[in-house]
Amino acid sequence: MKIEALLSFNAVINEGGITAAAAVKGQTPMAVSKQISNLEATLGEALFERTQKRLNLTDFGRDFQQQIAPLLAQHESLESWVSDRDGKIQGTLKVAAQAPEIFRETITPWINEFLTIYPELDLELDIKTSTITLPDDHFDIYWGVGDYLGQLYPGLKRRFLWSGEYGIFASPDYLKKYPKLTSIEQLSEHQVIGYLHNEPPNILLTQDPNDQEQFAHHQLPCRIKTVSGQIDLAIAGLGLINADEQLPAIQKALKNKQLVPVLKAHWWQSATMYIYFHNAKPVSPKVRAFLDFFLSKVPLWS
Repeated sequence: MKIEALLSFNAVINEGGITAAAAVKGQTPMAVSKQISNLEATLGEALFERTQKRLNLTDFGRDFQQQIAPLLAQHESLESWVSDRDGKIQGTLKVAAQAPEIFRETITPWINEFLTIYPELDLELDIKTSTITLPDDHFDIYWGVGDYLGQLYPGLKRRFLWSGEYGIFASPDYLKKYPKLTSIEQLSEHQVIGYLHNEPPNILLTQDPNDQEQFAHHQLPCRIKTVSGQIDLAIAGLGLINADEQLPAIQKALKNKQLVPVLKAHWWQSATMYIYFHNAKPVSPKVRAFLDFFLSKVPLWS
């Protein structure tokens, strides 16, 4: 199996077709199609189901994609290292976070400056609101993720980002419309603004104040499920949300009395967030550039 064929296979998946993949790779569609055909012949299995309108991965193709993901990541890391020897940092850096607010508050304000410093580097930013699993969710950087990822995959490296309380918030207008909320038992009478990709999407996290290791996921009525804008929707009075109290947007909303804390005794008292990255030796230059730049911005978040 030639690495060029594996790269073409991955490009067809990422770009949604042979023609688009060929454009990205600077090759002809015929050349990319031939690489895929030769790869399938080598494997003795079909990677795609071909229809008139699109290509769909076969079951074998999906399994094969997962198997080669670490290899392609190593190849990209090697290419980045070679480029770095010539003083260049280039390629595509894939970053995942577990809430859109994390991107908006801690990365988005400085993207322009970062890309100006590294003009040959591209960014792909994604949201993973559900539990991250490897190698299914293969990114270069996992930003603003809790302890669990390091516990699941101790081979990952990590750097501390922040620690705070993960609380429950609602607007004063919302609390006027719904029954008084002074106990966990009353949560069932309230609305939650859900994360669309959570399983289930309508959960609210609380912690037992008498046992810091005990957490509960409450399933509440939920009319809104979304992947973005939870804080704004909560300010608009549409439901309860879970959020990190340290987020600047939460701090601003609390200061302006647009949101108020709810059931504070039942908050997750020690939510710690990290930046995770793969334990490659040497660390990919593009990953190192991202780490050095964005960690230098931490004091500017608040």
